[in-house]
Amino acid sequence: MAQQKSVTLVISHLLDPQHSQRYEEWLGKIMPIAAEFPGHLGANVIRPAAGQNLWSVIIRFDTLEHLYAWTQSETRRQLVAEIAPLLTEGDRTEVRTEPAFWFTPPTVNVRQPRRWKQFLITLLVISPAPTWCLR
Repeated sequence: MAQQKSVTLVISHLLDPQHSQRYEEWLGKIMPIAAEFPGHLGANVIRPAAGQNLWSVIIRFDTLEHLYAWTQSETRRQLVAEIAPLLTEGDRTEVRTEPAFWFTPPTVNVRQPRRWKQFLITLLVISPAPTWCLR
């Protein structure tokens, strides 16, 4: 069986934009602590796009065991509890074991077209053009 090269932890935090500065300070505190854990290979923070408030943190570890040691540690639990009041949807995590994957942050606050517009476009696409239009 082939040895895995690395595993990735994708963390999503949704928070009120007024708490961004405090959240960045918290990231400055937690990231160096995570880096001290065995097997830590690096981390990236993806700040929210303009008008959005979803922060994504991607952390890589050499093995699944080392990743779980970090995610299940009392240190991480305490640090997440410290910032939990600012998170509108809690601490959402996802473990990715494949060596490469596309990371696409979920879209937030995307406006959907009105139903009548969807209906009209669908009708125009599937209906034949009236004969008076073709003359």
